[in-house]
Amino acid sequence: MPPRKPRLGVGIRTGHPSEPLRAYIALYRLTACCRRPGCPHRRELHTELLLRLFGAEAALGSIAARLRCHRCGMRGARIEVTYIGPAEELR
Repeated sequence: MPPRKPRLGVGIRTGHPSEPLRAYIALYRLTACCRRPGCPHRRELHTELLLRLFGAEAALGSIAARLRCHRCGMRGARIEVTYIGPAEELR
């Protein structure tokens, strides 16, 4: 049976605006979602790049406020946090 797609609130949660980026470095996937109704644009965020641009102590809310949708141009985003677990070593 194929793995189920995680649902918001079960396998995915929105990041709290006051949480620092360092809390999501290793075991989580961050996805920026456009807040405009009707715009389905989503983009995976690379934590390495975010760390270089904003630093480890930057709050998710301040990072989300700086993002802009490349499809519709709306400023601000909702950041979804998905737990991906520890990476298994390749043999």
